[in-house]
Amino acid sequence: MSDFGVVYGSALYEVAADSQKETEICRDLDMICAAFQDNRDYIRLISSRMIAKDERLSLIQEAFSNRVDPRLLSFMKLLCERNAFYEIFECHKEYVKIYNEKHGIEVARVTTATPMTSEQREHIREALGRKTGKTIVLKETVDPAIRGGVRCEMSGVSYDNTIKRRLEQISKALKSQA
Repeated sequence: MSDFGVVYGSALYEVAADSQKETEICRDLDMICAAFQDNRDYIRLISSRMIAKDERLSLIQEAFSNRVDPRLLSFMKLLCERNAFYEIFECHKEYVKIYNEKHGIEVARVTTATPMTSEQREHIREALGRKTGKTIVLKETVDPAIRGGVRCEMSGVSYDNTIKRRLEQISKALKSQA
Protein backbone atom coordinates (compact mmCIF):
# COMPACT_ATOMS: atom_id res chain seq x y z
CA MET A 1 0.00 0.00 0.00
CA SER A 2 1.30 3.46 -0.84
CA ASP A 3 2.19 5.96 1.87
CA PHE A 4 -0.26 8.35 0.23
CA GLY A 5 -3.07 5.79 0.55
CA VAL A 6 -2.26 5.17 4.21
CA VAL A 7 -2.13 8.86 5.12
CA TYR A 8 -5.17 9.98 3.14
CA GLY A 9 -7.24 6.85 3.82
CA SER A 10 -6.71 7.19 7.56
CA ALA A 11 -7.46 10.93 7.39
CA LEU A 12 -10.74 10.20 5.62
CA TYR A 13 -11.58 7.66 8.32
CA GLU A 14 -10.91 10.23 11.06
CA VAL A 15 -13.21 12.74 9.36
CA ALA A 16 -15.90 10.06 8.98
CA ALA A 17 -15.55 8.92 12.60
CA ASP A 18 -15.68 12.50 13.92
CA SER A 19 -19.02 12.95 12.16
CA GLN A 20 -20.18 9.41 13.08
CA LYS A 21 -20.59 8.58 9.38
CA GLU A 22 -17.91 5.90 9.05
CA THR A 23 -20.35 3.18 7.96
CA GLU A 24 -22.12 5.39 5.41
CA ILE A 25 -18.84 6.65 3.95
CA CYS A 26 -17.44 3.11 3.86
CA ARG A 27 -20.49 1.97 1.90
CA ASP A 28 -20.21 4.93 -0.51
CA LEU A 29 -16.47 4.37 -0.97
CA ASP A 30 -17.06 0.65 -1.66
CA MET A 31 -19.65 1.54 -4.30
CA ILE A 32 -17.45 4.18 -5.94
CA CYS A 33 -14.36 1.97 -6.11
CA ALA A 34 -16.37 -0.95 -7.50
CA ALA A 35 -17.73 1.35 -10.22
CA PHE A 36 -14.23 2.66 -10.96
CA GLN A 37 -12.89 -0.90 -11.25
CA ASP A 38 -15.37 -1.43 -14.06
CA ASN A 39 -14.68 1.95 -15.66
CA ARG A 40 -10.98 2.80 -15.54
CA ASP A 41 -11.56 5.43 -18.24
CA TYR A 42 -13.20 7.67 -15.63
CA ILE A 43 -10.07 7.49 -13.46
CA ARG A 44 -7.94 8.39 -16.49
CA LEU A 45 -10.26 11.29 -17.33
CA ILE A 46 -10.22 12.74 -13.81
CA SER A 47 -6.45 12.19 -13.57
CA SER A 48 -5.68 13.75 -16.95
CA ARG A 49 -3.72 16.98 -16.76
CA MET A 50 -4.82 17.67 -20.33
CA ILE A 51 -8.20 18.72 -18.89
CA ALA A 52 -8.38 21.85 -16.75
CA LYS A 53 -8.57 21.13 -13.03
CA ASP A 54 -11.80 23.15 -12.66
CA GLU A 55 -13.42 21.04 -15.34
CA ARG A 56 -12.31 17.80 -13.64
CA LEU A 57 -13.66 19.05 -10.31
CA SER A 58 -16.93 19.92 -12.03
CA LEU A 59 -17.15 16.39 -13.45
CA ILE A 60 -16.76 14.94 -9.94
CA GLN A 61 -19.39 17.35 -8.59
CA GLU A 62 -21.87 16.45 -11.33
CA ALA A 63 -21.33 12.70 -11.03
CA PHE A 64 -21.41 12.37 -7.24
CA SER A 65 -23.27 15.32 -5.75
CA ASN A 66 -26.35 14.10 -3.83
CA ARG A 67 -25.15 10.48 -4.33
CA VAL A 68 -22.39 10.26 -1.73
CA ASP A 69 -21.71 11.82 1.63
CA PRO A 70 -20.50 15.43 1.22
CA ARG A 71 -17.29 14.62 3.14
CA LEU A 72 -16.46 11.89 0.64
CA LEU A 73 -17.25 14.22 -2.26
CA SER A 74 -14.84 16.78 -0.80
CA PHE A 75 -12.23 14.06 -0.36
CA MET A 76 -12.54 13.03 -4.00
CA LYS A 77 -12.14 16.65 -5.07
CA LEU A 78 -9.06 16.94 -2.85
CA LEU A 79 -7.52 13.92 -4.57
CA CYS A 80 -8.23 15.55 -7.92
CA GLU A 81 -6.72 18.87 -6.80
CA ARG A 82 -3.58 17.04 -5.65
CA ASN A 83 -3.39 15.19 -9.00
CA ALA A 84 -3.71 11.93 -7.08
CA PHE A 85 -7.20 10.71 -7.98
CA TYR A 86 -5.77 7.35 -9.06
CA GLU A 87 -4.82 6.80 -5.39
CA ILE A 88 -8.49 6.41 -4.43
CA PHE A 89 -8.12 2.61 -4.47
CA GLU A 90 -5.23 2.71 -1.99
CA CYS A 91 -7.16 5.17 0.20
CA HIS A 92 -10.11 2.79 0.07
CA LYS A 93 -7.95 -0.16 1.20
CA GLU A 94 -6.65 1.80 4.19
CA TYR A 95 -10.10 3.10 5.10
CA VAL A 96 -11.58 -0.43 5.04
CA LYS A 97 -8.63 -1.80 7.03
CA ILE A 98 -9.19 0.77 9.79
CA TYR A 99 -12.97 0.36 9.63
CA ASN A 100 -12.68 -3.41 10.04
CA GLU A 101 -10.23 -3.07 12.95
CA LYS A 102 -12.49 -0.59 14.77
CA HIS A 103 -15.63 -2.66 14.19
CA GLY A 104 -14.19 -6.11 14.94
CA ILE A 105 -14.51 -7.38 11.38
CA GLU A 106 -12.21 -9.96 9.81
CA VAL A 107 -12.20 -10.78 6.09
CA ALA A 108 -11.74 -14.45 5.23
CA ARG A 109 -10.98 -15.46 1.65
CA VAL A 110 -12.60 -18.84 1.09
CA THR A 111 -11.98 -21.03 -1.95
CA THR A 112 -14.16 -24.03 -2.78
CA ALA A 113 -14.52 -26.31 -5.81
CA THR A 114 -18.22 -25.44 -6.20
CA PRO A 115 -20.31 -22.52 -4.94
CA MET A 116 -21.16 -22.82 -1.25
CA THR A 117 -24.69 -23.17 0.05
CA SER A 118 -26.01 -20.62 2.51
CA GLU A 119 -25.71 -23.27 5.26
CA GLN A 120 -22.03 -23.86 4.42
CA ARG A 121 -21.36 -20.12 4.44
CA GLU A 122 -23.01 -19.71 7.82
CA HIS A 123 -21.14 -22.72 9.26
CA ILE A 124 -17.76 -21.31 8.13
CA ARG A 125 -18.67 -17.81 9.31
CA GLU A 126 -19.67 -19.11 12.75
CA ALA A 127 -16.61 -21.36 13.14
CA LEU A 128 -14.19 -18.61 12.18
CA GLY A 129 -16.08 -16.13 14.34
CA ARG A 130 -15.69 -18.41 17.38
CA LYS A 131 -11.99 -18.83 16.61
CA THR A 132 -11.28 -15.09 16.21
CA GLY A 133 -13.96 -13.45 18.32
CA LYS A 134 -14.73 -11.21 15.35
CA THR A 135 -17.48 -10.76 12.81
CA ILE A 136 -16.44 -12.64 9.68
CA VAL A 137 -16.98 -11.37 6.15
CA LEU A 138 -16.45 -14.04 3.51
CA LYS A 139 -14.89 -13.30 0.13
CA GLU A 140 -15.66 -16.38 -1.93
CA THR A 141 -13.82 -17.87 -4.89
CA VAL A 142 -14.72 -21.00 -6.83
CA ASP A 143 -11.78 -23.02 -8.16
CA PRO A 144 -12.66 -26.47 -9.56
CA ALA A 145 -8.95 -27.39 -9.52
CA ILE A 146 -9.05 -27.94 -5.75
CA ARG A 147 -11.51 -30.80 -6.40
CA GLY A 148 -13.26 -30.48 -3.04
CA GLY A 149 -12.86 -29.22 0.48
CA VAL A 150 -12.13 -25.67 1.56
CA ARG A 151 -9.13 -23.34 1.58
CA CYS A 152 -9.40 -20.31 3.84
CA GLU A 153 -6.98 -17.40 4.12
CA MET A 154 -7.37 -14.97 6.97
CA SER A 155 -4.99 -12.60 8.74
CA GLY A 156 -2.06 -13.90 6.72
CA VAL A 157 -2.71 -17.52 7.73
CA SER A 158 -3.87 -20.17 5.29
CA TYR A 159 -6.00 -23.16 6.29
CA ASP A 160 -5.96 -25.69 3.44
CA ASN A 161 -8.34 -28.62 3.80
CA THR A 162 -8.76 -29.31 0.10
CA ILE A 163 -8.66 -32.64 -1.68
CA LYS A 164 -5.91 -31.29 -3.92
CA ARG A 165 -3.74 -30.52 -0.87
CA ARG A 166 -4.45 -33.91 0.70
CA LEU A 167 -3.46 -35.68 -2.53
CA GLU A 168 -0.23 -33.65 -2.63
CA GLN A 169 0.53 -34.70 0.96
CA ILE A 170 -0.13 -38.38 0.18
CA SER A 171 2.04 -38.19 -2.94
CA LYS A 172 4.86 -36.58 -0.97
CA ALA A 173 4.61 -39.22 1.78
CA LEU A 174 4.69 -42.06 -0.76
CA LYS A 175 7.73 -40.57 -2.51
CA SER A 176 9.59 -40.25 0.77
CA GLN A 177 8.89 -43.95 1.52
CA ALA A 178 10.30 -45.11 -1.82
